[in-house]
Amino acid sequence: LGSVSNDNLARMKDAAANLNLGTALSQAGRGAEAVKAFRRAVELAPQLSGARFNLALELSKSGDAEGAAAEMRAAAGLNPDAGGYQRELARLEAALGKWDAAIAAYRSCTESEECHLDAHTELAVALENAGRDEESFAEWRKLVELAPLLPTARHHLVAGLAKRGELEEAERVAAAGTEADPAN
Repeated sequence: LGSVSNDNLARMKDAAANLNLGTALSQAGRGAEAVKAFRRAVELAPQLSGARFNLALELSKSGDAEGAAAEMRAAAGLNPDAGGYQRELARLEAALGKWDAAIAAYRSCTESEECHLDAHTELAVALENAGRDEESFAEWRKLVELAPLLPTARHHLVAGLAKRGELEEAERVAAAGTEADPAN
């Protein structure tokens, strides 16, 4: 039993060493070698979400969007409370045109304290791209409430109101933005 424990400890140390090596190689611009190191880390310790996350990022840089998304799904599944993982997963799913998966990941991200307002913006855009206009509209409205000075959110909310024919409300929301913004 002690040897199994020692074997597991050795595998974890080797996995961590490969994760660190992959990070160094990635920083040095040696992507193909970084991928090999990250893959070795995942092989040694499949539960090491950081290795999968970094492997996904490196695969994405190399143009392997499907491989990157698969690894990021695994990383996010291992660490579902990591908003950064969810956000990167959402971006990858969106790049693949998998809007429902992207929206689900963005929603998970926006529930995390790690995610910033721009994750809400990306969620609203993904909802628009998926043709889910009412949900997108609601997300833009939420963004204006969360960040009254965020011009992108106000612009999209005003455009949505105008598209719905709610011109008086669109004018009110637009005017409120200029009052809230000291630059205007």
